[in-house]
Amino acid sequence: MSPTPHSSLDNLGSRPPKHLLLAQSLLADIRRGRYPVESLLPTEEALCAMFGVSRFTVRSALSALQDRGYVRKQRPIGTRVIADRTEDQQTIRLTSLGDLVQLAEGGQQMITASADIAADPTLATTIGCAVGQHWRHLEVLRWTGGNKEAPAMLSHLWIHPMYSGVAQDLHLNRISPVVIFIEQIGQQFGERPSDIQQTVSAFNIRGQLARALQVKNGTPGLRIQRWFRNGSGDLILYADGFYNGLLYKYQTTLHLSN
Repeated sequence: MSPTPHSSLDNLGSRPPKHLLLAQSLLADIRRGRYPVESLLPTEEALCAMFGVSRFTVRSALSALQDRGYVRKQRPIGTRVIADRTEDQQTIRLTSLGDLVQLAEGGQQMITASADIAADPTLATTIGCAVGQHWRHLEVLRWTGGNKEAPAMLSHLWIHPMYSGVAQDLHLNRISPVVIFIEQIGQQFGERPSDIQQTVSAFNIRGQLARALQVKNGTPGLRIQRWFRNGSGDLILYADGFYNGLLYKYQTTLHLSN
């Protein structure tokens, strides 16, 4: 079942809700360069004063912009502009673990499979475990803000058996299982990923994956593999994501030390 579609901010009809009018006004300011990409929008209090609306209206407008991939709420910093483009493509911008968590919170997501699976030789080599060791496997579909029909990503999550109990409690709404998992192991085990190894590769989407993402065979895809490790270097989570290359692009910012 697909999530309920959002209306476009470019075509709101004759009597749009107040928060969507505000979102449209802010989007126009973003596109004309008043609030460039990577800048912060005014605070909620400032927006209330500027537009003469309630804090609830402001928050609803910012949520509408975030759902469509234009801004990202970053507590306690504020609301950052991350795109000024159309709603059809989502840009992945990462500079830290916090950015990764913020990214994972966006969009509609749904767990489509969950089971304990014995690692075959290929998986065992990939995650560095013994053949036959049981890891909790989750399959997750995700939709972007601009496309509520075809999923934009299918991800396979492999969770260390020590945390399989946490995996059983993951319930999807708008929150990524990765986000919930990180929060839960922090609360229950005092554990948290300290580093993430990442591999990005291009491929052509075919077969069963093409059917799941509702695209033609040969559609360009982006594969992002992430290994989440704790402070001791032990793998606690492996995420293998397959993205529709027509809906995603990937961008990183590297800060160089002196």
